[in-house]
Amino acid sequence: MPRDRADVVVIGSGAAGAAVAWRLASRGARVVCLEQGDWLRPGDFASEQHEFEASVRRGRHALLPNDRKREEDYPVTTGGDGPCNIVMWNGVGGSTVHWEGHFPRLHPSDFAVRRLDDVAEDWPISYADLEPFYDANDRMIGVSGLAGDPANPPRAPRSTPPMPLGRSGEALVRGFEALGWHWWPSDNAIISRDYDGRTGCDNRGRCNFGCPLKAKASADVVYWPKALVAGATLTVRARVSEILVGDDGRVTGVGYFDRRGDRQIQPARVVVVCCNGIGTPRLLLASKSARFPDGLANSNGQVGRRLMNHPSRFVEGIFDEPFEKEAFSGNPFFSQEFYETDRGRGFVRGYSLLVYRPLGPASVAWGDSEPVPWNYLCGTKIVRKSYSGLHNLRLLLAGCETEKIDQGRRSNAEVVTLAAPRAFGRQMQVDTREAAFLVQRSRQVRAEERVVEGPEANARLQLISSRERGDQIGLHARR
Repeated sequence: MPRDRADVVVIGSGAAGAAVAWRLASRGARVVCLEQGDWLRPGDFASEQHEFEASVRRGRHALLPNDRKREEDYPVTTGGDGPCNIVMWNGVGGSTVHWEGHFPRLHPSDFAVRRLDDVAEDWPISYADLEPFYDANDRMIGVSGLAGDPANPPRAPRSTPPMPLGRSGEALVRGFEALGWHWWPSDNAIISRDYDGRTGCDNRGRCNFGCPLKAKASADVVYWPKALVAGATLTVRARVSEILVGDDGRVTGVGYFDRRGDRQIQPARVVVVCCNGIGTPRLLLASKSARFPDGLANSNGQVGRRLMNHPSRFVEGIFDEPFEKEAFSGNPFFSQEFYETDRGRGFVRGYSLLVYRPLGPASVAWGDSEPVPWNYLCGTKIVRKSYSGLHNLRLLLAGCETEKIDQGRRSNAEVVTLAAPRAFGRQMQVDTREAAFLVQRSRQVRAEERVVEGPEANARLQLISSRERGDQIGLHARR
């Protein structure tokens, strides 16, 4: 049944969709947002469950939709020589519900990589063009951190002070200081003190379990309350199946299935597609017609191609001194000593070193990088030592390309869904060279601060997408 015509229909209620809905509604536009998932209610977060660590690996809170299999999810098939595991959340707030809140900005050089380094393509905008929007978003969500980072352009004072380093962070800082390397308290989209009606973080644990306290900024917490007050309409359990066009080739609205499985039509003057790097090409490719037989916006055949990933490598070290046993939230600090191009390394562009803490004791026991040899006495001793002395360096590279996303085959088990997408990854040689270089640098930090053991190289590639920065290829260190 056709509904009243909206000025704008936004598909997807995550980081982009929520911001667009709020901005346009606050300017007087009649905005309708369609979200295939639902709100998370109190008690729904993984962090509120006794088995919270296991729940992000399996069951209804798993990070991978193929493992989670909630009603609102769809499977994603991967392949190619760099296959990827797609991590995303389908619901109000999108994948900001499960992101960790690390909040770096691009550098000015990232917008001009063709001109500076003869790779990829330059952006059609500059850092200066984007800077006022960075600042506006920072004010909206609340960012903890410290202004004055010498590795980045100047920025306004942060909304709240930095997240605490803790004894473990201080130990790694000593290593960076001894090497003379840049480090700086991380910008985190987590308020360390009360801000804009929200309660400051109480460091109850890692943020990818979900934040019932609402200290971590997710789109359902910071944008949607204001968007709804401004007059936007949010319809949940609305699975969009196609974008509709008229005889003149102009968009007329969208078709979707409601929570009962009935097909509905939402007319609109403008349609904004905010379904993440997998869902957006999936929907555009599915919106075929006699006028657009290859899907919308796809006359050049590029829809579903050239999704850029962020390769990363994880290196863990167990120190000979016990650290804090309580949980900490956020990523305490990062280094961009090796961010900009130095051709003497054998590759162009660079990477960040990001410090973070283990998920929890159960994660140490089952071994994010290397399983613990388990029996009651030996295993308990190792876990106790490892959890109190463990710290991690995550090494975030510049980018890697997913070769193609297509529609795949329609699942007979899904009555009101599109065909499941397939993502084919391609591993680039530069990523392997860069990963080897950065692991050597991480060993230098560990050597400075008495790391007594810890898994390292001979790593494998795995994509562990995170929507705040696009998909990421994780090189999980193994002995």
